[in-house]
Amino acid sequence: MQTNPAKALILTVGFGLLSLGTACVASTTTPLTSKTPDLQSIAPAIDNAMQIMHVPGIAVAVVTDQGPLLIRGYGLRQTGGDDPVDGDTLFPIASTSKAFTALALGTLVDEKKLQWDDPLTTHLPYLEFNDPYLIEHATVRDALAHRIGLIRADPGWLANPDWSREQLLSKVRYIPSLDGFRQGWHYSNWMYTAAGQVIPALTGKSWDDYLDEAIFTPLHMQNTGTRFDMLKETTNVTAGHVVVDGKAVSVPLRNIEVIGPAGSINSTANDMSKWCGLLLGKGSVGEKKVLDEAIFAELMMPQAIVNAPPEAATLGGGFQHLAYTLGWGRMDYRSKETMYWHNGGIDGIATQVTLLPESGVCIAILANRSRADALNDAVRNTILDLILDQGGDQIDWFERAHEQYQAQLAFEAENTVQKTDIVALNLDIKAFTGQFEHPIYGQATITRTNDQQLNITFGTSLHTTLLRHENGNFETLSDQSDERAPGQLSQFLTDSAGLISGFEISFSDSGDDVVTYMRTNPTVTQE
Repeated sequence: MQTNPAKALILTVGFGLLSLGTACVASTTTPLTSKTPDLQSIAPAIDNAMQIMHVPGIAVAVVTDQGPLLIRGYGLRQTGGDDPVDGDTLFPIASTSKAFTALALGTLVDEKKLQWDDPLTTHLPYLEFNDPYLIEHATVRDALAHRIGLIRADPGWLANPDWSREQLLSKVRYIPSLDGFRQGWHYSNWMYTAAGQVIPALTGKSWDDYLDEAIFTPLHMQNTGTRFDMLKETTNVTAGHVVVDGKAVSVPLRNIEVIGPAGSINSTANDMSKWCGLLLGKGSVGEKKVLDEAIFAELMMPQAIVNAPPEAATLGGGFQHLAYTLGWGRMDYRSKETMYWHNGGIDGIATQVTLLPESGVCIAILANRSRADALNDAVRNTILDLILDQGGDQIDWFERAHEQYQAQLAFEAENTVQKTDIVALNLDIKAFTGQFEHPIYGQATITRTNDQQLNITFGTSLHTTLLRHENGNFETLSDQSDERAPGQLSQFLTDSAGLISGFEISFSDSGDDVVTYMRTNPTVTQE
């Protein structure tokens, strides 16, 4: 049984065509002048790329320091449907939420309630680490710069959306480190959640309510919020999509409020244009100041070097000097000027926000297909080249995106791991059922569907199925539409009596992250 190709690290893959409509939202934009590029002219190229790359719809906001240039949608909210994406279509913005969390914390620095180099445990005394040194030395700045060094451990929050943020953070003490403290850059949604929880510790208001008060309301971002319910209560909302067998398939949007500060904001292209206005204003919009300019400048200062792959400098057309600030990636755009950006990705969604402060340009892109980063990059880079007037130094970014997409096909074909069956144990299928637990990822429950099939539920929202063959061996089945489904169950563990005491499983297709769940209820004996 092969692994799910939609779960590979770079992009989902597959070819085929979708019938995509194009929609444009009426909005107030900067009047075009003889020197202002006509961004509407790239619509055919965007539509063509969306079809080839199986992206049903995207929404784009382009803002300069003079105001919005473009706010529009392309394509459909859901494959097979008729509803167009427009500037007011609601999307989860995923990890582009991190910049909001960093800026919100900046307002507390502005008010002298917080310092960037405060240890996290000064404000979160319940927070413990596997390494005692981190308890006194891991700071708010370290958390926002991804330099504390913990492994990602994302299955913990993916499996347990019903946990509170405090309950999630109580598991941090079990998370091991990859590197020494401040010795590398290791992305951590857990640590962004911890940084965000400093806000209620200092204000008595939840992260959610504080962002509404400090950012969304002042900017009149009326269709922006942090709660999953708003995705269910809004009619103009996108579906998420993944690629299965060369077609875009709609998938449910995921509730990730448990790591809200790391990624649970929902917004629209229109509202993101207002966020862009604040970024271009360095913390202010017109006469309205949200954050002091000096503190905004500190948000954008490099804090950690990111080890990009060698091909990054050529694949991106001259993107070099990659670093991470407080909530932003930072690098050169075509070796010409500094670019700040952040991607976001969650089930069925890929987003991106980019800021070029020297040229006064900000672009937000919201796509309703997982891992559509190559398309988002192509749209952004094409728009930037038009605005920055690259003259004869033009690159066909859409052609490059298509090449990356084809390269990803080849990569996944070469690196798809063949799943192996679990060697038979001479036990009745009932003996494998029960309650199990992992210290970071929480509970897992194995139930018997029938005499040939077991279902494993991790927490409340991750699932995998085991099929038992006639020879007694178990095969791990894959749901290709579920990018978060565990990849491969390695083996069942037995105690001295030969009964099932636990199991080992990998949460990735690579199989290099095997974790162990141990039984918590009495072992089931043979009948």
